[in-house]
Amino acid sequence: MSTLQKVQTWLIALRAERKRVGVWLLSSRDLRANLASSLAAELGLTHIDLIGELLPKLNDASPKPLGVFTADDLIAWLHNEAYDSPSPIIVEGIESLLATFPKPRAQEFFRLAAELSVRSPVVLATYLVPLVQASGFPLDRTLSLME
Repeated sequence: MSTLQKVQTWLIALRAERKRVGVWLLSSRDLRANLASSLAAELGLTHIDLIGELLPKLNDASPKPLGVFTADDLIAWLHNEAYDSPSPIIVEGIESLLATFPKPRAQEFFRLAAELSVRSPVVLATYLVPLVQASGFPLDRTLSLME
């Protein structure tokens, strides 16, 4: 089965779930960037590069500068972006923001994401495999796309 077919099948299953946030587990940053953008284009999905979208807004003049942005803030942002989206969303680049969190808070993000209610599937593409696994994110909503 090709990667495209594997992803399509997984997205169909994710859409049938009550909680529709899933995680792609990738082996590297380069693979994450390449797969997220190319699969989003091929499947007609919304692609959000968190670094390009969110981080520029989190400067020292913002009400929530990067140093005080929390897992709850990231979940609230994700919910607002995804709640009424007509198509599945692929979010990449969360690693930069999660690197500013203590490890327990980064794990908390994935636990909160697992419980997020949205109408259309949301895919978090990341190479932070051990962090996702340690968070207890549901295995049935993860897809390993290692090279």
